Amino acid sequence: MQDRTEYAAQLRALRTAAGLRQVDVCERLGGSIARSTLANLETGRESPSTRVRGLIADAFPEWRAALDAAYASDRASTAPAPGGALDVEPAAGSQLLGGPFVVESLILSYLFHDSRSPSEIIEARRVRARRNGADSYGLKMMHTESAAFSATSEPLWGGHLETTEHVHGAGRTVFVRRFVFDRRLRRGQSHDFALRTRIDTDPEPGTAVAFDLTIPAEQVTVQLGFRGSERPRGWSAFGPLVDNAQVPEHPGDAPRSSLPASGQVSAYFRNPELGTVYGIAWEW
Repeated sequence: MQDRTEYAAQLRALRTAAGLRQVDVCERLGGSIARSTLANLETGRESPSTRVRGLIADAFPEWRAALDAAYASDRASTAPAPGGALDVEPAAGSQLLGGPFVVESLILSYLFHDSRSPSEIIEARRVRARRNGADSYGLKMMHTESAAFSATSEPLWGGHLETTEHVHGAGRTVFVRRFVFDRRLRRGQSHDFALRTRIDTDPEPGTAVAFDLTIPAEQVTVQLGFRGSERPRGWSAFGPLVDNAQVPEHPGDAPRSSLPASGQVSAYFRNPELGTVYGIAWEW
């Protein structure tokens, strides 16, 4: 187990000094985070996002000064040198991505409310181990429209998030995350896990979502759900494309489908080619 950070230790100390259980804190936060997320924060398995730190500070203003100081101390002790390890390019970060697995199923669900940016993204995977002892999976999410994009991820089932790196610059934001399973797998054994990413800031929402894979996948499903008053005029699936630069800004000349009354659309990709880009584009 990794050493507990100052923020983690301070959060736990403040909670126990107040005579509160983890479930009590989550109730004070209005159910905005799961108890498992709070447990991960207190052990240092997850780093507190801007959103979560704000929620805790608003609910427990008497804790704010101590937690802010602890967080600042953690940031100072782990800050990378200029040009250091956080300058993650796909080639440099490829060791982190995927793992010794075959993806049996990947479902990417984007939920839109009253905004042209998704309010949350659900990623659900079933993976099959290719060697004994496999117990974690590396993930990357990239927003190519803006360097000011920010989001918060939390596990839903199947394990916990151990590390999350946010890299901003060159008109994009890259998130590199490691999801650690709640068990070690034997070769050939399958495991289901999922995480939810809440979008905190998206100043330049795009009109396409895309994925590319570094390990084999048997099926990938991309789903869009439009729950608000704004609905696209049309959408279409695309891929395989050579790289993200070819992702369309709208359906263009591709065969375009109208949005059904349910406000939900899905595209299915069987055995997508590695290193190429697939997804859905739409037009407002």
